[in-house]
Amino acid sequence: MDTQKSWQLDQPQGTPLYTLDVHNTQTMHVKRMLLINRLRLWQLAAAVALLFLYINSASVLGFVLGFLSIPYAFFLARSMAVSAYKSNETARGKLVHYTFYEDCFTVQSSYSQSTIWYDDLYRVIVRKHSVCLMVSNRIGYALCENECPESVLDFLRERCAEKRKPKAKEILFSVLFALLCVLFLGYACMAVLARCSTSAETVPAPTPLPTESAIVEEEPTPAPTAAPTAAPDTEETISKDPISTGYDVIYETYLKETSTTYEFKLTAKGEDYIILNDTDDAVEFLQYDRDSANGSCALYVYERCPKDANGGWSRQEAQILNIYAYHYRDGATAASGKTGWGDAPTKEYSELTGE
Repeated sequence: MDTQKSWQLDQPQGTPLYTLDVHNTQTMHVKRMLLINRLRLWQLAAAVALLFLYINSASVLGFVLGFLSIPYAFFLARSMAVSAYKSNETARGKLVHYTFYEDCFTVQSSYSQSTIWYDDLYRVIVRKHSVCLMVSNRIGYALCENECPESVLDFLRERCAEKRKPKAKEILFSVLFALLCVLFLGYACMAVLARCSTSAETVPAPTPLPTESAIVEEEPTPAPTAAPTAAPDTEETISKDPISTGYDVIYETYLKETSTTYEFKLTAKGEDYIILNDTDDAVEFLQYDRDSANGSCALYVYERCPKDANGGWSRQEAQILNIYAYHYRDGATAASGKTGWGDAPTKEYSELTGE
């Protein structure tokens, strides 16, 4: 049979058996979309759930995320159906007329009419109160609860008996979904047992009390004379590392007069920096970046980061105010005058760093 026959515009022959009129409201449109795509939604939810379980191994987090992914997949599909309904002006609120014949059925709206033969349908899914007439794996017509009378459902069950048989891949999916449910229960039991065993291992066993026969009085042993210990080093005997010294020298040379504080901080990666100005609008800080090209200098970047309404700030929005160099051997310093990584430095800075 010609594949185009299922969408021909010619009027079918014979007497109409059943006629239905349905309104395409937003609620019914969403229900029809969920009915048509129910199998794929379950497949998607099962795949995402298995992915979370695989990533998080036998943890409780993997079980929870995998379980929550199932309703989230349906919520996402519903949101997409609502968006599609609102964006399609021709589909909103239209009246659709269904006419069922012995060999085919017609779908007629205000702007189109189609004739679909039962033998050309990809699949017919008849449930207790609804039916899906699938033209292909992804396209079909759905009649929801209270739209399709029982007589039409009985007619389609008998007329499309061959089309109602599940495909091999659907049977495979059912088996896989059952295995997924078993995996969920297994992971949950493993997580609970692991937590119980861990808590039992952490409880220390009670220490038995000594008996009277085990108590033996001993003569006190004279305490040993403590050996003289060396006096701790003072600040004068401990020299700072070159990076910290560079912070101090650059601060005293260039930034002291314009700074309101000198506060040592650490980033999440353990990198140190010095906050020099902290206002309601922005924060300015000095941070060691790297060694110079000739290896004789430490390079420090002076940056400014604006704050948001909550007082937070991010290095991604930082603006370079200047870049300084500190010479390890003789303590000489130089300001580059650069406000961007690609800017040209001063002559003094280039001679000192070799850049």
